[in-house]
Amino acid sequence: MPGTDETERMRLNRMAAALYMTCQGNLFLLSGEEFARTKDGLEDSYNASIALNRLDWEQAWKNRDLVEYYKGLIALRSRLPGLYDKSPHAAERIRDMEKSEGLVSFAVDNCSEEGRDRWDMLRIIYNSSSSVRNLPVGDGAWEILCSGEDSSLWRTHNPAGKSIQIEPQSVLVLGRALGDAGTTETEIEETQERQIRWA
Repeated sequence: MPGTDETERMRLNRMAAALYMTCQGNLFLLSGEEFARTKDGLEDSYNASIALNRLDWEQAWKNRDLVEYYKGLIALRSRLPGLYDKSPHAAERIRDMEKSEGLVSFAVDNCSEEGRDRWDMLRIIYNSSSSVRNLPVGDGAWEILCSGEDSSLWRTHNPAGKSIQIEPQSVLVLGRALGDAGTTETEIEETQERQIRWA
């Protein structure tokens, strides 16, 4: 992208990845995008050199922070039935959409058929603006699952509080903790045992 420095390009790369990984439906990733492979912008490289088409493992090592961000997103998404639901009723899970200049947020019903998930509701916020934005979180025990810098926050407990800051050009994913919507102690204990197995 002309006029952007490396830091901004990496931030926008993380935002793009988090944006499509928090949408419903099947994902399609291009090999090497997790370490910012570009093929120098060539759209059709079928007859280009090996140097252009190969996977550059040195670049993968250089951009290992981006690789880790992708890994965290993929692992998080696999724990969010509200996003990987492929039923005809998947769209009904999306609610409470709000839009303003450079900001989109919505809630996702995250309950599975078993009904014992770590987070019963998600709040996903996209901030495409170049400024920090503040939003009220709402009632409940909300946790930060993913930010523009760290996609593995869900692995530990990161309470969100009553309002939250969204960094510029980033995606924020919040989860309402199981137990806040009237679940029993037994269900919470079972979920915690599963969480240990997930880690």
